Amino acid sequence: MRPLRLQVKNFLSYGENVPPLTFDGLHVVCLSGPNGHGKSAILDAITWALWGKARAQRDDDLIHHGRTEMLVDLEFLLEGQRYRVRRERLRRSKRGRTVLDFFVWDPERQTWRTLTEANVRATQEHILHVLKLDYETFITSAYLKQGQADLFTTMRPAERKAVLAEILRLDQYARWEKRAKERVQDLDLRIATTSGEIERIQEDLAREDAYRRELAEAQEALERLQQALAEAQERENMLNTQRQLLLQAREEYAHLQRRLAEWRKEVETLIAKEAQLEAERRRLEEARQKRDEIEARYREWQRLQEEAKRWDRLLQRSVVLEAELRKVRDALHEARLREERILAELEAQAREWRRQAAGEDQARQRLAQAEQALQALAALEQERQEADARLQALREERATLRQALKTLKEEMEALKERIERLEGARGEPACPLCGQALTETHVQEMLQALAAEGKEKGNAYRRGLERLREVDAETQELEQRVRALEKRLRERERWQRQHAQAENDLRLAEAARAHLAQLEAEIRAQQERLQTGAYAADLLARKAALEEELQRLGYDPDAHDAVRRQLEALADAVEAYQKLQRADQDLSRAEQDLVEIRAQRQRWEKRIEEETAILREKEAQMATLPEVEQQWRRQVAQVEALNRQVTEAQTRLGAAQQNLAALERQKERLHTLTRRLQTLHQEQTIYRELAEAFGKRGLQAMIIEAVLPELEAEANRLLARMTEGRMSVHLRTQREKVSGGVVETLDIDIADELGIRPYELYSGGEAFRINFALRVALSKLLARRAGASLRSLFIDEGFGSQDTEGRMRLVEAINAIQDEFDLIVVITHIDELKDMFPVRIEVFKGPQGSTYTLTT
Repeated sequence: MRPLRLQVKNFLSYGENVPPLTFDGLHVVCLSGPNGHGKSAILDAITWALWGKARAQRDDDLIHHGRTEMLVDLEFLLEGQRYRVRRERLRRSKRGRTVLDFFVWDPERQTWRTLTEANVRATQEHILHVLKLDYETFITSAYLKQGQADLFTTMRPAERKAVLAEILRLDQYARWEKRAKERVQDLDLRIATTSGEIERIQEDLAREDAYRRELAEAQEALERLQQALAEAQERENMLNTQRQLLLQAREEYAHLQRRLAEWRKEVETLIAKEAQLEAERRRLEEARQKRDEIEARYREWQRLQEEAKRWDRLLQRSVVLEAELRKVRDALHEARLREERILAELEAQAREWRRQAAGEDQARQRLAQAEQALQALAALEQERQEADARLQALREERATLRQALKTLKEEMEALKERIERLEGARGEPACPLCGQALTETHVQEMLQALAAEGKEKGNAYRRGLERLREVDAETQELEQRVRALEKRLRERERWQRQHAQAENDLRLAEAARAHLAQLEAEIRAQQERLQTGAYAADLLARKAALEEELQRLGYDPDAHDAVRRQLEALADAVEAYQKLQRADQDLSRAEQDLVEIRAQRQRWEKRIEEETAILREKEAQMATLPEVEQQWRRQVAQVEALNRQVTEAQTRLGAAQQNLAALERQKERLHTLTRRLQTLHQEQTIYRELAEAFGKRGLQAMIIEAVLPELEAEANRLLARMTEGRMSVHLRTQREKVSGGVVETLDIDIADELGIRPYELYSGGEAFRINFALRVALSKLLARRAGASLRSLFIDEGFGSQDTEGRMRLVEAINAIQDEFDLIVVITHIDELKDMFPVRIEVFKGPQGSTYTLTT
């Protein structure tokens, strides 16, 4: 996989307007810039686009601060085919959403053809299928992390196999080994549990004969008790029948008693009715004797009734008029309140317009003050911009002067060295500088020329130092001036706010003065409406008409009350008159009712006498009930005792039967557990063998043994390119012990023109080339094991820990293997190192975020 073009938006330190980064046509590139400015973010953008993974734990943590979305668009070349991945993250809700698109270039149609699947997961699987490389393999192969160049060589031989297993990601076998051992432990526990259960079942089966004896004894006891229970129940039923007959007789006796009591009450009721009818008869005879008085009172009641109806009609009309008058008065009150509120609102508006109009002069003064201050600040802004431009020019001049002084110093030191070499070569046949014959005259001429050149460079160096001091002094002065100007310019926002507020207040004051005259005329008109009552003329006319009609009606409450009191005094006259009308008929009916009630009383008294004789016969039958009930209760207790004994016998019988049935199930369980125990032993053997196979001495050792020749061959091929075939690597996994036998190890032997020696005897440039060749060989090995071709390499080896010679060795090593890769990107923040590479991507951070420039 070779990156061709990278476009980022709002990704980590990169903001909105970031230009695309084009790798097409690049081979060896230096990615440089200060720490924290976004160098590693470029690699994070590539891995997030391809695999959706980067350094952050969550995708939302990758979004640029203050933004809600990010985008990475990557084009890459793989096996001659051009692809494009576009991944976008939208954080506009709590959950967020990812959009992933995958394309391939169609050369015939000269356009992108989509490979995007139905969802993000399916599209990611398609990308992995094309890449043949997952994120972890890419990071451990195509990306040489800081401190991993000497990953093997600085370890002790006994530790190198463990490190190699970690790089080859053999930890899966370790996890399988752990799971197999855990499975063996689980099987040990299950075997012990199963064996213990088998022993308990065998102990239970030994009690079978005892259970069968208990069953026979329980059956015999149950039969004997069931016979005794049947005889006792028969005796109980006979006594219960006799008892029920006697209880029925007792109920009939009680029923007769209740019926006699009811009949006696009925006779008492008839006697009371007879007395009541006799009193009614006498009253009716007396009423017939007061006919004239009753009729006179009734005629007076009729007259007063008509008078009361007339007063009621007058009262009803007066109530209607009073209600309507109250409504009119309430409406008048509300109308006046409404008009008064309108007047109050107009007066409040007038007060507000007067207040706003009164502030016109003050607003003009504040506006003029703000304009004057802003003009002064504009002049200061122009002065600050001129100072900034001058500062930038001075900084550029200072950088140029420092580089020139550095060059002059190096040239002066070289001249000094040449002079010293020439002075030390006096008496030798040839000049060490130019190779000509070395005479005293030649020495003097050369020394004079070198001294003149040195003097000229010294003068130039001193002039440069003097100018550098002048530039530093002017820069310091300008920086102080800029800080002072910026401090004063911070007041601009306050004066701008005051200017805007003053303009607004002035507009309000002018508008208030224009509206005030019209508003005062409206106030005078409203006051006149209130004084004249013009707002409710119709309501006032209706009020006067209602008051006049009430006056004409002439309703007198006192006269009305007097009529009511007279009617109340004659309230019984109507009832007395009606009774008088019914008195003749009621008297005849009362005499007939008296004859009938006396006949009914005689019939009830005869029936009471007959029922009393039957009641005495029932009392004789009930005398034997207590003895029969006592015998029946004793028999019931005997039956209950026998029932309990039968239940206990049945329980013993059921327990014996259950025990024998449980033994039968235990026999089947024993057979099943025996087969299970055999299976568990077989599984235990298998998982022990698997744990051994997955262990470090099993498949892991075999895989390491298999990849070491491939690793060794690849490292030697790279080392040969870097050393012109002088050195080669040999990896040994076993070493003979002094005491006999062999020991597992991973020794590194190096062969060169002096013979074969352990790696530990090499140092400097040779050791570095060995380290670098092994690490690159490992990267290519990991990529091949993943089924991919490693065509790009990203190197971050911590150049800050290297001296000048070490950095030169690294550059030489990279140049030696550059033909192995389509693209090599070296990441560094050291200015001295970036000049060693022909192509540079320089990353820097500004106010809008990080960006980069490409220098070729």
